[in-house]
Amino acid sequence: MLQFIRKIFERKEKKNENEWVDSTFENIENAFVNNSIIPFKIVSIKKLGFLVKTGGLFAYIHFNKMPWWYNNVNYWHVIASTLKDKTFFGSILKAEKKDAKSIFIFVDGRVHNFKKNELTENAKYTGIIVNKSKYGLFIDIGYHFEWEYGSFVGLLRKSDILPDLFQYYEQGQMIEVNYIGTDESMLIFESPDLNKYLFKQSDTEADRTVEVQIDRDENGKIKFLVDGKYNAFLVNTKTEYILQKEFKAAMDNLASGDIIKGEILEFNKQYKYLQFRWIDFENEKLNELNECKKYLGKTADIHIKKDENKKIKFLIDGKYNTFLINTMPEHISQKEFKAAIGNLAAGDIIKGEILEFSEQYKALQCRWIDFENEKLNEYNASRNYAGKTADIHIIRNETGNLKFKIDGIYKAYLMNTLTEYISKKEFKAAIDNLANGDIISGEILEFNEQHKCLQFRWIDFENKRLNEINVRKNYLGKTADIHVSKDENGDLKFLIDGKHNAFLVKKIPKYIPKEEIKAAMENLADNDVILGEILEYCGKNFLFKWLKVPISAELTDIFLKHLGNIGKTVQIRVCKVENGCFLFKLKEKTNAQTKLLNTLTVFYSIIEEQTEKANEELQNGDTINAEIINFDEINRTFLFKWITTDIPQEENREDTVNNKLNTKSIANNIDEATLNKLKTISTQNYQT
Repeated sequence: MLQFIRKIFERKEKKNENEWVDSTFENIENAFVNNSIIPFKIVSIKKLGFLVKTGGLFAYIHFNKMPWWYNNVNYWHVIASTLKDKTFFGSILKAEKKDAKSIFIFVDGRVHNFKKNELTENAKYTGIIVNKSKYGLFIDIGYHFEWEYGSFVGLLRKSDILPDLFQYYEQGQMIEVNYIGTDESMLIFESPDLNKYLFKQSDTEADRTVEVQIDRDENGKIKFLVDGKYNAFLVNTKTEYILQKEFKAAMDNLASGDIIKGEILEFNKQYKYLQFRWIDFENEKLNELNECKKYLGKTADIHIKKDENKKIKFLIDGKYNTFLINTMPEHISQKEFKAAIGNLAAGDIIKGEILEFSEQYKALQCRWIDFENEKLNEYNASRNYAGKTADIHIIRNETGNLKFKIDGIYKAYLMNTLTEYISKKEFKAAIDNLANGDIISGEILEFNEQHKCLQFRWIDFENKRLNEINVRKNYLGKTADIHVSKDENGDLKFLIDGKHNAFLVKKIPKYIPKEEIKAAMENLADNDVILGEILEYCGKNFLFKWLKVPISAELTDIFLKHLGNIGKTVQIRVCKVENGCFLFKLKEKTNAQTKLLNTLTVFYSIIEEQTEKANEELQNGDTINAEIINFDEINRTFLFKWITTDIPQEENREDTVNNKLNTKSIANNIDEATLNKLKTISTQNYQT
């Protein structure tokens, strides 16, 4: 029964509501037909317009149908919250109704007639930032009049805003500006007037003194506000005795809400901020300086203080900053001085002599009396060792760092005085082998300016090397047995008399074909002993020439053929001239064996007395008459004496070079003694 009664009332209410909607919409239609002006109220913002109410029904107005126009639709979203419930007047642009729930009404507010209002120059207005651009802030001060006179958009130029303040302005913020006129129909604003802070030169410090409030944002960035609203910039005007680093540290200690006393210096018209100095801080530092200057030329206790980062500070009588300097750089190295400072602990007290004010560090300088006197005494005492022999004590710490102490007391520096015989690498290796507690014998030389201590030479090590050098010198220019060792990889090592490293000069002997030398090298075995001529010492090795190189059976046969020429006069053709050495070839080509032998070469060497003459007069292609004197079994060459020369005419000389030598076979008529002598040159024949 109750439900039935409720339905009756709901039908009645719905009928009444529908009747009201029909009646109201009819009024809207009449306004549309008659083009009547009716009020509408802003309800909320949509993407491209506002939801409004007119005549009791909801309607829609597009942004471009509002009472004023913006060139950027985003401006409407910025000011939307300030337009809510504001009433404007407009006409009905369109009205449609399908049923009570399907009603479409569109309003046109462009017909709204605002009252005229003239802006006053230099007057202060409150507006909303509708856009922030590279040119500055676009501000609508229509908000100042609650939109009663419509919109007044103008520009606050970026150049008229503090550089550090511009970044904090955002769209939608309220801002107070001064209207200063128009520029090509654009309203122009500026920041509030700061003229009251443009003092005269005659004004006293008291006149210029203001309270400056400290304001920090969430990131800790500091702002200074004069009278709580005007931006200011703090400058250090006492740079002659306040370090910028110290000045910044004092600023960092200021907290948001702190108030300091400042003296206004000037108003920066370009950047639109006040410059001021920090009165209390600068006066405090000046008083400190005046007190410190009373210590000049006097001795005082220097208290050592260290912060949590172990950074050290020196305080005169525990109160005034000072700076420790090394006044004896000729005796104390900066490294040593720094190490001594590093050993000071918080709470230590040292004696210091106050010297002068340091412009660089903005503090009084002082010298460390105790430390410098100690080092001076050490220096004077150590000078007595110069030119003498002393025990050098080795001190090596856990990290391997090495120190040398004369008689275990005075610092010393080890020098290598035999650089021509001892390499840096070898010298360092010897030092690395020294252990903590070792004692070596040293000759004290002179004071080392670089290391600020006496330098010495290592007597035992250098004398040992000198003895080795003298031994080496005895080998130079002499022949010696060269002991051969060969490892599993086939690499060869040579030792003179089995003791001293040697290196074979590959181009020697030059009278043996390269193929022969290569074969001889390959056939060397471990523990072989060869004969060598010691040429020079280079690095850690002797250089030697291989004498009596073992030759092959083929070359032996050739030597046998040529051995028969000893004591005879033969013709020798100059095929190549090199330091008095002449190439000779067999001319017989009767069979394959002789042809094979002709591929090998035998050198004839002119006697030493005729070498210079031969080099000056003979040329390739010349033929000379020579007497074969002897066979040099060490260098594997035949020595001859030059008798006469058959020098061809200049025009035929080139052709003569190509002529074959006409020599007789010397393979026959060799006596048994000569044959045995030749056989001794081949201590190692090869299988053929």
